[in-house]
Amino acid sequence: MGLFAALALTLGFALVHIPNVELVTLTIFFSGSILGRLKGTLVGMVAMALFTLFNPLGPAVIPVAIAQVIGMGFVGMAGGIMGSRIKEIRTALARGAFLAGWGFSLSLLYDLLTNLAVAAAFGLWEKWYAVVIGGLTFSLIHIVSNTVVFALIGGTLIRRWPNAASPKITWNK
Repeated sequence: MGLFAALALTLGFALVHIPNVELVTLTIFFSGSILGRLKGTLVGMVAMALFTLFNPLGPAVIPVAIAQVIGMGFVGMAGGIMGSRIKEIRTALARGAFLAGWGFSLSLLYDLLTNLAVAAAFGLWEKWYAVVIGGLTFSLIHIVSNTVVFALIGGTLIRRWPNAASPKITWNK
């Protein structure tokens, strides 16, 4: 678990200066597909809590930080739930399309959670839709980039990792 959280954190820092383009979501999803739902959830929450606290651009305000941690917890859980199904998909094209859908959906959920948290944090709850619309450009970059990353990289990772989608990892084979 620690290695996946560290990898997510490292990849987050590596791309921190490219707005809303990241490999954290895929890493956490992949951790869930290998470690299972519970551990994937924990990896997502720990990695995002650390990233949020030590972000070189500054920490997020508390409501946004909580939304980020919860959002990445969902990503890890989704990886645990979907991991075994992904490996069963026979063709690379179908696997890429399946994963693209998950990259899209998880990024949309994450962006909605964090934008709503911004509205709550700054007293704009009654105008939450304005906050969501205001963040639309950044959200679209995030959603499109994660859709592409999941489609192109995700299927290869899951297919090539010997224990992917099988939470029972044995080290002495």
